[in-house]
Formats: sequence, structure tokens, C-alpha cells
Amino acid sequence: MAVTVKKKATGEVTVEKKAKGQVLTSETTQEPVEIDAPPPSVELQEGTTLQAIAPYCEVGFEASYTHNLGNYESCRVNVLIKIPCLHQEIDEAFDLAKQWVDERLTKVNAEIKGE
Repeated sequence: MAVTVKKKATGEVTVEKKAKGQVLTSETTQEPVEIDAPPPSVELQEGTTLQAIAPYCEVGFEASYTHNLGNYESCRVNVLIKIPCLHQEIDEAFDLAKQWVDERLTKVNAEIKGE
């Protein structure tokens, strides 16, 4: 029986609307993120248990943006992603995380500005 260990990453986007320092609305969405690297797989026989091939690391990246809406109101956008990876994949995972956060922050920023 072949068992595949899959690496999963989840991205998170939070949008808050504030007026005079008070949060009026807050909306958080999560979405799975595709990772291009092929996952490691392990062959197991019946009755055996899965052992970790190597210790996993977790790379995270977070960015925020606050947009002034006028009349003492503002909208804050926070984008966060955490990606599990092997130690030798840290730099690649960081580049992927940074790119993903930048794309989502730009997209949400355009929505807020009505572009």
C-alpha cells in the first residue's frame, strides 16, 4: 500500500473596516494554496506506521495595508500564508509565500479602491 504525504498550505485574507478606531466589519477568508513541488511518498506494508522522512519547517509571510476611506474611516487588509516545507526548501517556500501574499494584497487593494 502506497501512502503519499502531502504538503498543504493555507492562505488567509482579513479585511476590516474601521470608523474612529472602532472596527465596524471584519471578514476573514481562507483558501488552499497549490504547491508545485512534488510531495514525498513512502511505501508501507500492512500493519506498519508512517514515520516522518525529515523534519518539516514552516515558512510564513504576512503583509498589511490600511486605506483611508475619509470621515475618520479606514479599511485594513491583512494577508497571511504559512507553508510547511523541508529544510532545504525554505528559500523556495519563502519566495512562493511572498509572491502569493503580494498578489492577494494587490488584488484586495484594487477592490477597496474600486479599480
